[in-house]
Amino acid sequence: MALIARAAGISNGSLFTYFATTAELFDQLYLELKTGMVTASLAGISAERLR
Repeated sequence: MALIARAAGISNGSLFTYFATTAELFDQLYLELKTGMVTASLAGISAERLR
């Protein structure tokens, strides 16, 4: 967590203000990455093709 906080430019304590546990932080990171991947994957597909 200390490395993540340092890379984000915040204190370790501040990181725990947003995420109660390391698992919660990684869960949110996973969701953000998956959402980005889905958005990028679907960007080139027309709505007609998704039906």
